[in-house]
Amino acid sequence: MKNKQTPERQHENQSYLTPEETAKMLSIKTSLLSNWRVSGQGPAYVKLGQGKRALVRYPLLGKNGLINYMESRIQTSTSDINAKKLLAKQMKCGICK
Repeated sequence: MKNKQTPERQHENQSYLTPEETAKMLSIKTSLLSNWRVSGQGPAYVKLGQGKRALVRYPLLGKNGLINYMESRIQTSTSDINAKKLLAKQMKCGICK
């Protein structure tokens, strides 16, 4: 039996998650996702419609998907974060060109 998805959940082999599903996947609150959208942080999302009540969906796959978002944040130690910050700072001032 084939796994049927509604058009809202699938478009050209792409699955989209609701904010609730996304928050559960990331183990965070939906309010944090909302704050990230306002501040331009967090995973990429699709806004369907206009205004505050427009539907929001998060792509699961692809370069802007949640899987890639999570994988791009894999750390092997707490010093990884500091190394990335230092590299970014060096790139800005032209040291690593």
